[in-house]
Amino acid sequence: MPLDHFTGLQVVPVNQSNMPQAQSIFFHAYQNNPLLRYFLNATRNGFEQRLRGFIRAQLVSHYHGNNRALAIADGQRLVGAVMINKTTKPDDLSWSWRLAMYSVAGVYYTEQLRSYYQDIAKATAEANYHWLSLVGLHPDYQHQGYGQILMNAAVEDCHADEDFPGLCIDACNKEQQHFFASLGYLNIAEIALPRLDINLMFLGNHTADC
Repeated sequence: MPLDHFTGLQVVPVNQSNMPQAQSIFFHAYQNNPLLRYFLNATRNGFEQRLRGFIRAQLVSHYHGNNRALAIADGQRLVGAVMINKTTKPDDLSWSWRLAMYSVAGVYYTEQLRSYYQDIAKATAEANYHWLSLVGLHPDYQHQGYGQILMNAAVEDCHADEDFPGLCIDACNKEQQHFFASLGYLNIAEIALPRLDINLMFLGNHTADC
């Protein structure tokens, strides 16, 4: 679905001025995410605080590298946002990320999460890709085609790089897996967790050998 189908919609960078909106979008997008509910122990009090801390840590880690963040906006209101890690892989986590996570999630769950990201890196060791670390839509815009617009914008942004290899994301439930499959993403690996089956899904740039 082309961007111009939605009157007034535009692609904008995620920057300091709209970062609070992006953080809110990511919070709502991941509040019921089974993967983060598992790793951040949603059964304990304080899950929402830990989730906000995780999102802040991800954003800090993201901006330490030469990575990109973009959003689609309806006027001044962000509709959705995506963080594209072009230079760092899922397990390239700095000490600042670890310390921030220790303070919000504790050592045990932080190390479990690090182990998960290391499993992703091992499972995709033969692949070259840009990693989608955070993706979210504002609740008011879900199930209306905006998700496809957001992901198409991410692909178009990446195609500005001559060496763009493709995009990869971890899809942790059937709804996510169906959505990304509908966009042409292929399941390239699986990671099993208690009561969770994670699909690592890849979309090639259709010009490189992926």
